[in-house]
Amino acid sequence: PISSDHGFQMGQFCIPGDKREPYERDIRIPMLLRGPGVPENQTRDEIVLNIDVAPSLVEMTGANAPSSMDGRSFFDVARGEGPKPSAQWRTDFLVDYHGEGVPQCGCVHCPIPPPDRFHEIDCSNNTYVCLRTLENGGRNTLFCEFTETKFVEYYDLTKDPWQLHNIAKTADASEIDKVRTRLEVLRKCQGETCRQ
Repeated sequence: PISSDHGFQMGQFCIPGDKREPYERDIRIPMLLRGPGVPENQTRDEIVLNIDVAPSLVEMTGANAPSSMDGRSFFDVARGEGPKPSAQWRTDFLVDYHGEGVPQCGCVHCPIPPPDRFHEIDCSNNTYVCLRTLENGGRNTLFCEFTETKFVEYYDLTKDPWQLHNIAKTADASEIDKVRTRLEVLRKCQGETCRQ
């Protein structure tokens, strides 16, 4: 597999330059796969995460991945067969980041560096946990809670692909509860329970 690093914000959301934010250009990265049995010129829509690489490599060797691994093999998907019939592929995933900071000022460096040294600026209030949902023909959303400030962001990326309109305060309360419940499940899962 060939992948890349995350994109870099270059002014979006008034951020001078960074990649530690819960926005699409920060959390989505491409993956290219080539090898025996992998069809050429094929694009797949299944969500593959970095936690899926190890189980996939294990399966490619003919072995079984241990049940303690959080990810799942995408080997069948890569060969164009889709997920195994007994397993529905994921439609959502956890995104989390733990902001760095020291007690003196809450940021990595004290005093806080000038704006031209933006790559050195990160603070503990930039700690968040998100649920990214991509249902084929259905919901395309990102829900995030910043743990220190309790700030919530919720975007419908079908209607708002640039994530400019936070709908957290206008969305139906039952919808928010459902999303928070799923987010908690993913935050606490381990091994096989993370593959559902």
